[in-house]
Amino acid sequence: MELSGHRYGPECLGQYKENLHKFFGQIKSIVDEHCLVLWALTMPVGKKIKGGFLVPESFEQLVQASLSLWRLTLPLVLESPQLSHLAPTLCYDVIEANFYGGRLAEEYGFDVLDLHFHFRFSLQHRRPDGVHWDALAHRHISSLLLRHAADAWGVELQAPPPPAAGGQCSAVGLIHMSVSCLSLLKTV
Repeated sequence: MELSGHRYGPECLGQYKENLHKFFGQIKSIVDEHCLVLWALTMPVGKKIKGGFLVPESFEQLVQASLSLWRLTLPLVLESPQLSHLAPTLCYDVIEANFYGGRLAEEYGFDVLDLHFHFRFSLQHRRPDGVHWDALAHRHISSLLLRHAADAWGVELQAPPPPAAGGQCSAVGLIHMSVSCLSLLKTV
């Protein structure tokens, strides 16, 4: 569920909260009570965004429909004067939406994984568009998701190798964690 969607006006956050409440209620009524439902909070977005999710809905639908004919997806650049006012505050709006969404998910009994917290000091892995992240960040997301699921299911994992020099995550350590998680989760 996106904050952007088609609700761009001053009431977009209120509509987001209302829709999120409805969405969680539907999930709760559909999913078995023993199922692990994990709500992942949005990662940090840049103060200057060049991503394609803040474009007018009708234009976006037209472009996406055209692109889908050739099975292509391309990022759209935020140049719309109707929506450009949202970009400077979006990074703060995401924090507010994450706070509300995380608390609401917990009220519904869902697990919450705060990706914003985990990546707040890893902004060097964010792509220049201000929205997307590089491969190492995605590997780390996979590791966090797998570790969370393993922890929720009571699966003991091996300790990961020590971090690389300077405390930075190493690709080898992240791959080791993901492979360890996968092999252990297969046996569950």
